[in-house]
Amino acid sequence: MSDLRPSRRTGPGGRPRPRFGGGDREAGPRGRRRGHGTSGGHHVRGDCRAFPAAALAAFGRIDILHNNVGIVPAGPTVRLTADQWRAGFEVNLTGMWPTCKYVLPHLREQRSGAVVNISSMAGLMAGGEAIAYVTSKAAVNSMTRSLALEYAPHGVRVNCIAPGMVDTPMGVDQVARATGSTRDEVAAQRAATIPMGHQGTSWDVANAALFLTLDDAAFITGVVLPVDGGSTLPGGPR
Repeated sequence: MSDLRPSRRTGPGGRPRPRFGGGDREAGPRGRRRGHGTSGGHHVRGDCRAFPAAALAAFGRIDILHNNVGIVPAGPTVRLTADQWRAGFEVNLTGMWPTCKYVLPHLREQRSGAVVNISSMAGLMAGGEAIAYVTSKAAVNSMTRSLALEYAPHGVRVNCIAPGMVDTPMGVDQVARATGSTRDEVAAQRAATIPMGHQGTSWDVANAALFLTLDDAAFITGVVLPVDGGSTLPGGPR
């Protein structure tokens, strides 16, 4: 995300607020902040060890770690293969661990920063025929709370977002292909189960994640925040 700047000059305890996006030398057209891209595998520890170094070289500091990975191994428990089970945990849970391992020391040293993990409303509910997905996402919630408690004394906040039914290729298009339905049919079926009557968008999740990184959320840590149109409320989904 470019051109992201805090609204106030100081953070909690009078500490200077981070200036996201690097120093003035990183300014692009019209003063916008440039991003810096690097590639690698979240499951490759060497790559995850290199990511913080690349960010520090480009911007001089790290303020936010956003873990957003996931796959959906689905099917009845007795038909789920060991490889499907392992893949679900390798991506959904274990994939977040090395980034935390290598970024958190930098946040602790500077005594500031925010981690936002992406889980799922499935991690807050029982889910039929998706045991690997549901269980791995519940583990992300537990990891988030444990890290929040561990790093709270060091000025680092760790929170988690649990998206509900969001209109994404993984949420809609894959289901449509697997069931032989049209995209519109799947979207309508999903919307009918949501108390608010419609699916969310990726921006709903992005805006929640952004909020959790700002000083407006300075006293929030260890939270699993549903962004789900009310689906995890008692009585929902419909």
